[in-house]
Amino acid sequence: MNSQRRKKLPDMKIFSGQIEEITISDFRAAPGDTISQVQMGKNYDVTRNGHVVAVLREPELSALELGAAIRRLNLAGA
Repeated sequence: MNSQRRKKLPDMKIFSGQIEEITISDFRAAPGDTISQVQMGKNYDVTRNGHVVAVLREPELSALELGAAIRRLNLAGA
């Protein structure tokens, strides 16, 4: 059994749309923490050898999902 603790990403405030670079090895070390921060609004440029190879961000709502959310919140205007 591996007794090593997994590496955690540094704690930081989460701002919607904030973009930060993360290396592939840092992502591999703490994928759950990274995804949790993405769910809170953070965006990541994933780099390999200094080059961006992927972007992690929350998916955008489709027009149907957005319309349903507006109706649920009664924001459509009465």
